[in-house]
Amino acid sequence: RPLGVDNLIGGDAVQKRGIAEIIGRLEGYIREQGGEAGSAVVIKSILLEFLFNLNRLSKKSKSSSRQDGQVKDIIVYINENITSELNLDIIADNFFMNKYHLCHIFKEQTGFTVNKYITYKRILLARELYAAGRTLTQASVEAGFGNYSNFYKMYMKETGVPPREGMRQN
Repeated sequence: RPLGVDNLIGGDAVQKRGIAEIIGRLEGYIREQGGEAGSAVVIKSILLEFLFNLNRLSKKSKSSSRQDGQVKDIIVYINENITSELNLDIIADNFFMNKYHLCHIFKEQTGFTVNKYITYKRILLARELYAAGRTLTQASVEAGFGNYSNFYKMYMKETGVPPREGMRQN
């Protein structure tokens, strides 16, 4: 888009999409956790939600409402099945679409890949389970990582610190 065009989002749209609430949650979390190791994952997750909603607001007729609805349904499906086996083939089959089309519309609508979204959601769930008293191994398996080794690799990749260190501080 040209510079200076569509730079303003109306207040009613901000309220309707819950963007103000998301910003409030982000500010609150940053105040509580600051720069502690591992907090980057939660901040990224909140930002993911913010950017997804902001991106949907900024799209005009470029994306059809059908695709918009499909991506919303895909996110709901992922969230409801986060502890189960999830991969592009399973999700694409569930929505009767080609996995390449799935990746394209998801990235176009959210700005993130399907796998990145799944990883963030699983890390957040593992953090909640760990905070509720599960061991790291139990939390990683229950969150859908399959085993601690997979969880460890993904956690390190996303946060840059080992899970034991990052989870202890949050």
